[in-house]
Amino acid sequence: MFPDLSAGPLPVAAGGLAAAGFGQCAGEPVPEFAGLPEGLAAAGQARADVPVEVCTDAGTATAQTTFHVEPLEPGFATPAFPPAAIHRGPSVTLHGRNFHFAPVAVNLRPKLFFGTPPPFEAGEAMGTPTQTEITVRVPGDLPMLGPIAFGAGSAVVVVATGRGSAQCPDLLPIKAGWAEDERA
Repeated sequence: MFPDLSAGPLPVAAGGLAAAGFGQCAGEPVPEFAGLPEGLAAAGQARADVPVEVCTDAGTATAQTTFHVEPLEPGFATPAFPPAAIHRGPSVTLHGRNFHFAPVAVNLRPKLFFGTPPPFEAGEAMGTPTQTEITVRVPGDLPMLGPIAFGAGSAVVVVATGRGSAQCPDLLPIKAGWAEDERA
């Protein structure tokens, strides 16, 4: 049995599968309707209410209620970034999915620390995130556990979008010191 749509919009994630029915009876699956078209909830748009039309040889019917679409939560690809360690200051490109739903933020924190975990440091987004990539500058003041405050270590990376947040399962390796362009 299908939900009663007269109570309001039915929430469905963009790219997710949907089912169609007729009254209280389930309809046959329509092969062309395997999922929602990409872009129903546009980049920068948290959600969308879109009209639903059914077209047949007999004519076109438009539903009285809208179809509620929300973007998918972000996630990381494997690998999420190049495996080489980087200095603080330069940028790194993160790979994943659904990175383009504003607002977008990337935060980093050292993996190892003494006592209370330090706060996350905001990475500076470089350019506009795409659906599958975001480039971020590693904060120059990101502390690491080591003999000096800016030693080598690994950082936890979290991407937050208008739909949610995801913590990278991999740690970003950080080299000791700063990049040459940061020493002025």
